Amino acid sequence: MKRKEIDELLNRVSNLIGEQRLGEALNALNQLEKAEKLPEVKILRIQLESILRYQNLDIYANTNLFMDPWLE
Repeated sequence: MKRKEIDELLNRVSNLIGEQRLGEALNALNQLEKAEKLPEVKILRIQLESILRYQNLDIYANTNLFMDPWLE
């Protein structure tokens, strides 16, 4: 894949994140990571997964918020 194509895909991912379409952005990042092994794509995918994990966390259902050492 050429650098111009990679930049266009990253621009598309950026637009999806800006539109709060995080699931689609994660899918695009996974496809891009399979095609090209770039460190910035991996870092962005990990950060996006963290955002999605905490976005779907109900903080009122669990008041401990994973702070108990025996739950690790």
